[in-house]
Formats: sequence, C-alpha cells, structure tokens
Amino acid sequence: MGRRCTAIAADLATVDGPRAVGRQALDLLGTVDILVNNAGIVYVDELLAITVDHWEETLAVNLRAPLLLAQTVAPGMIAQRRGKVINISSMAGVLVPEGHGAYAASKGGLNLLTRAMAAEWGRFNIQANAVAPTVILTEMGQQVWGDPRKGDPMKARIPVRRFGEPVEVADLALFLAPGASDFICGQILHLDGGLSAV
Repeated sequence: MGRRCTAIAADLATVDGPRAVGRQALDLLGTVDILVNNAGIVYVDELLAITVDHWEETLAVNLRAPLLLAQTVAPGMIAQRRGKVINISSMAGVLVPEGHGAYAASKGGLNLLTRAMAAEWGRFNIQANAVAPTVILTEMGQQVWGDPRKGDPMKARIPVRRFGEPVEVADLALFLAPGASDFICGQILHLDGGLSAV
C-alpha cells in the first residue's frame, strides 16, 4: 500500500527510552501526525503491599512515557498546525478495582495529562483525547482477569456482560485519528460496555 513501517525497541520505564523512540520515529518519518500512547503495565497489589519499585515502574511506563513521547513529537505537530495524541487510559482511572492502586493512579494521571495536552495544544489544531476501556482481553487482561472466579463477577457488573476485544480499542483510536474527529478534544472516552452507567 506504499506505507512505511518500522519497529523501534526501547525500555519505556526509563527516561531515555521514550525520547529515543520519538527521535528515531522523527528521523524516519520527518514528522509524526498521530501519536498513540498504548504501552502499559499493571501490578495487582493491595495498597499496603505496593512496593516502591512497582509504584515507580507503573507510573514511569503508564504516565511518564506518554509525556516524554509527546514532548518529543509535539513540536513538529505545533509547527505544522495539526496532530493527534491518543492516550490509551483505563476505566481503572475512573472506577478503581481492588488491588489496582498504582495502576489507577497512573491512569487517572494520564486522564488529566490528556486534558492538559488539549488545553495547551488545542490552539495549534492538535486534538488530545484518551480512550478509557474496561477489561480488554489482551494478554495482560487475561493474566489479571482470566480466572473465572475473578473475571465472572466483573463481567456481571458490565451491562453487556462481557469484556472488550483489542480490536474495539483499535477501532476507537482509528475514529479519533482522522479529520472527522477534529472537534473532539480533551475527552476521556469510556469504552466500557456500559460499566460507568450503572
């Protein structure tokens, strides 16, 4: 289809990793029109059991890395007066499941970071939005929620009575990426099967 594609490996838990990814992408492409911050990690720890290492790694990957990547590519978006930042957040940043304190803090922070991006960069025709899914059946979602003893009670709380599929997150990101969504800015879009309605 005449598209260019490359894979850039980096440790997003470090300060240098996200910046290196952004610089390499700019070297390859010249500019980045759409940034989707999708990397994420979770440790299931009760609040009294969260270690400093788990806390810091979770916030580094889920919150700091999106900021550093955006800092690297947003100047080009500002210069061309257009761009999209799509942060993949979580309903855990809105409705906190037990044992997800660090994860929820990181995703709640990402929601507010998204709104800060919209407030500062909207004037340059850059739309920043967050997608906040409930449980999605990725490998990580299966590890945390795959046991029916834990997953079934959660499904029972969701009006559509199921977990989401990765393609449903991708489809919402694809809706936010082109010009048809240019007036959607600074929103936290709940992709939750109705969970937030009950």
